[in-house]
Amino acid sequence: MFALISLFIFAVTAYWYLTRNFNYWKKRGINGPKPLPIFGNLLDILLTPRTDLELNLYKKFGSIYGYYLGNAPVLVVGEPDLIKNILVKDFNVFPQRRNMDSSHPIMKQNLASMMGEDWKRVRSIISPTFTSNKMKLMYPLMEHCMTDFKVHLDDLANKKSNVNIKDIFGNLTLDVIASSAFATELNSRNELNSLFVKHARRLFQVNPLKMLLMRLIPKSVFTALGVSLDTSSMNESQDFYVDVARQIINNRKEGGQKSNDFLQLLLEADLSVTKDENDSSESHHVNEGKEELEVEKKVLNVKSSGTKKLSDDEIIAQAVTFLMAGYETTATTLTYATYELALNPRVQQELYDEVNSSVNSNGRIEYDVLSHLPYLDAVISETLRHHSPAVKITRLAAQQYKVGNTGITVYPGQQVDIPVYAIHHDKKYYDDPFEFKPERFMPENRHNLVPYTYLPFGGGPRNCIGMRFSLLESKMVLAQLVRRYTFFRCDETDVPLTDDPKALLCVPKRAVVGIAMR
Repeated sequence: MFALISLFIFAVTAYWYLTRNFNYWKKRGINGPKPLPIFGNLLDILLTPRTDLELNLYKKFGSIYGYYLGNAPVLVVGEPDLIKNILVKDFNVFPQRRNMDSSHPIMKQNLASMMGEDWKRVRSIISPTFTSNKMKLMYPLMEHCMTDFKVHLDDLANKKSNVNIKDIFGNLTLDVIASSAFATELNSRNELNSLFVKHARRLFQVNPLKMLLMRLIPKSVFTALGVSLDTSSMNESQDFYVDVARQIINNRKEGGQKSNDFLQLLLEADLSVTKDENDSSESHHVNEGKEELEVEKKVLNVKSSGTKKLSDDEIIAQAVTFLMAGYETTATTLTYATYELALNPRVQQELYDEVNSSVNSNGRIEYDVLSHLPYLDAVISETLRHHSPAVKITRLAAQQYKVGNTGITVYPGQQVDIPVYAIHHDKKYYDDPFEFKPERFMPENRHNLVPYTYLPFGGGPRNCIGMRFSLLESKMVLAQLVRRYTFFRCDETDVPLTDDPKALLCVPKRAVVGIAMR
């Protein structure tokens, strides 16, 4: 009897503990989806396609609502002026994303995992690595990767084949990053068994349910329950790239070799930060204006005293993160862009006309020309709006904060979400939001864009530092492809595409289009 009573008391106590916050938003007059005991809204997140879930919640509850990750209340803020406050003006209150801490001893030093003064120092040092002038140095490395890629596509195009472009762009972006980050030349299509390719693919075969549980539930709980969330395979792959990067660094220090790759730029990086004039041509991708630049300068305090160089371990961590962050995101952007060109022949023709009129006498598009092709930029921008790889941005409050004039108070440690995908498809900001219309982003129309309603790379001092690399790679690949091939809808083309539920980002299960030579 005593055991039954104890079990009953334990069950009641556990239930109370796991549901104690479930009236949190109701007490504050904030609408949101009804939570389930223990899970909160976690089951909806796991079982519903993420884009559908975000759109449905935004449509039902509006631009400000609350939900629960487990029993933790999360606030969703979709008002542009409040978003600017969170990402920029009040960055000191929201200085970090949700903790992405790594279990790997070296990878703990990557920028995404860093916080506080460590993050400021490393961000300050590596920011100049991604200016337009530095990207120009990597441009020939990117172009070189297209040689073998086009040989493969020529075979397919001559037969007017149907192609799953998701797979071929995955191979290409891996080649580009290997060359640009590690000075390693791959032909991943023909080297599927190489260690570099094997470990790269393993890094992206992560169980999203396991990752989500690791983010929601303290590690101590799994330990107490005897449940293992083994990450040894990921650590093994990270070890491989750490060893590759360390060997390259040692060889360069000992032999004096240099290359125009990311590792070399990190080796030479210090706090002498400069902006170059070409950077402003892509500022709209992160809502970057005078105020944003001033806040970034103040936050980073780039002239502060202290270590002005990265340690070898810090360099290695950034290089491996560069591989992990740039592989699937850029491949997905290229997949969706090409898919939209296949479905929109008028857009494809207009892009071809612009690109074809911009080549030099050798049939090459110079870096400075590529960076300033307005319709090409508009096509990429509209792709990122309509098919943003990330559905939301997250920030954690470091102190108590009143959210504008809403009457809502956020407390230290509380998560705030910005519903990027839903905002990108709000007809209040975009006419016919589910139609592919690059003209929205042409220079003469950008004044119609409401600031902080276009957020593919985030915003504020903690925006995506690799934005310019991703844009350059996407533009270079798309320009070369559209000039050489035509893409068209075929009998295997899915309309619309279906998201892959196992992917951490918004990635289609497949994307099949037809390809032919011009």
